[in-house]
Amino acid sequence: MIKGYCRSNIDEFKGGKWPERFVAVPEIGDFIKGPVGMILKVCSIIHCQEGLGSYYELITLDSGEPFIIIELGRV
Repeated sequence: MIKGYCRSNIDEFKGGKWPERFVAVPEIGDFIKGPVGMILKVCSIIHCQEGLGSYYELITLDSGEPFIIIELGRV
């Protein structure tokens, strides 16, 4: 499983809960469904690794574990 974090570029969906484990890295144009039925499109994928001096260090993972950030937009 791939550890990932979704964020939305749409204000009304910023507080929504989204999947955090993926069987494969999504592709741009794929759809992600939230637990209450919201469906948004993948706009971008950022590949990250903990400890590289970015904002995403706030996400607590095992040292050096890679993860992805998935930006979501309108369908």
